[in-house]
Amino acid sequence: FAGAEVRLPVTNDGREQLALLETLLAVTAEPGVLPARAEWFACVVLDSLALGGEVFTRDAPERSAALLGAVRAYAATRGADALSAPALLLPYGGATRPGEVTEHFDALFALVEALSSDSYHWRSSLLLAPSR
Repeated sequence: FAGAEVRLPVTNDGREQLALLETLLAVTAEPGVLPARAEWFACVVLDSLALGGEVFTRDAPERSAALLGAVRAYAATRGADALSAPALLLPYGGATRPGEVTEHFDALFALVEALSSDSYHWRSSLLLAPSR
């Protein structure tokens, strides 16, 4: 629908948003879920964590840690599926070699892992974040 938008309640904490992200990530555990569907929802969660991780860990540290743990668990199980099934956003072409492409999920996962580390504390001057 052209011009349609989803508006979430605006609050000063991240608890409602974490509940939504938990629901979205639950798609990855659905029986018989297509790998591209699971990966798409996981990418939405990773993107949200990259931008809002600081707020989430401040306002609901246990839930935030649990969500990050669930993302890590999904990342650990998707390895075999990523090789055997068509990958999300994988460029297609005869000249594309396997080592040339970083899949969207892998790039976002590496970013979230770095941001969540003690070195960055969910902050980067390269990201616009709602917490600033």
